Amino acid sequence: AGTSNTLRLLMQAEQRGDLEGMPALGQGISGNGDEMALLWNAKADNQEDIRRGLASMFHLRRGSREVLHGFVESDLPRPRWGILRRLLRPLLNSLLVIGMGPDGSGGRARLAGRRLQIDFDAAATPANRVGRAENREVAKRLGLTALFYPKAFTVHLSGGAGVGGTANEGVVSGAGECWTNPGLFVVDAAAIPEAPGRPPSLNIAA
Repeated sequence: AGTSNTLRLLMQAEQRGDLEGMPALGQGISGNGDEMALLWNAKADNQEDIRRGLASMFHLRRGSREVLHGFVESDLPRPRWGILRRLLRPLLNSLLVIGMGPDGSGGRARLAGRRLQIDFDAAATPANRVGRAENREVAKRLGLTALFYPKAFTVHLSGGAGVGGTANEGVVSGAGECWTNPGLFVVDAAAIPEAPGRPPSLNIAA
């Protein structure tokens, strides 16, 4: 279901009394230290593609070893009309740079009516602060302008129904089975107890 939907379903079921109480539900929310910036008009005039091959992942030289960066093509659709392509060229030629790092997993999730509310201050975590600063440094070294999003967001939300040694430490055991509701398993990123600081697909697959 994905982290947010898994947590919402678990919380609603607990609220209705369909599931036994889960003391640690909603704890340990992480955004994986995600910090994104748009490198404006990164493509040179004589360059066919901004990037070829697999996604590039790297540490910044003389930067933090905890923070990993990657380039992602924006992959926006190309307008059919030439005049529109020319007007949008700087945006179409832009590139995303993302930073990831262990952010402490200190967020919390709760129900607000029927909606899931995430309480997490990304700006307060060292991983996010370092990631943003290093994204700015990447742009500087490449001679590009970095545009930052006004509000932090993540594509790697995890936690909230994490693995723990007891029902008070986590929602599920190491086998993914809920401590207080035997036979119920959580098998997506909601079960990740701490931010991996890397793309979490292998953690989920494990």
